[in-house]
Amino acid sequence: MFKAWLRELPDELFPKETQAMIAEKCEGATTAPQMLKDELSKLPPYHYYLLFAITCHLNLLHSYVDQNKMSYPNLCICFQPCMKIDAFCFNFLVCDWKNCWQGCWTEKEYLEIEKGMDEKERLAHTKQDTDMRTPQSKTTVQF
Repeated sequence: MFKAWLRELPDELFPKETQAMIAEKCEGATTAPQMLKDELSKLPPYHYYLLFAITCHLNLLHSYVDQNKMSYPNLCICFQPCMKIDAFCFNFLVCDWKNCWQGCWTEKEYLEIEKGMDEKERLAHTKQDTDMRTPQSKTTVQF
């Protein structure tokens, strides 16, 4: 069920072109490259935190491989396709999880956007309430 939900997400959690750029420029890296960390930090907050939580869970699964048989290759088979993450980035996100995350740089920007949307909605409701309370003038028609 979880994998089906991941497949049906309307947007990629981590854009394919960004992943390809990281894989090309950081080929041969043995720990999470700074470019990966920076690109993760540039994600919208809802992508950043969802990817953070999912990969944390996968990292925990992997840490108990002797008890649950979820080796890295098994995690790849089960989750990599539905998450739409390439092998290069998936390796670091699961196996070097603690070194991938340095904070979401776009959070403040998205909070400001949300505040603006909330204010517009509040003003629309206030106007609607005012319009409903204002008595309508009765017009009389004379023949």
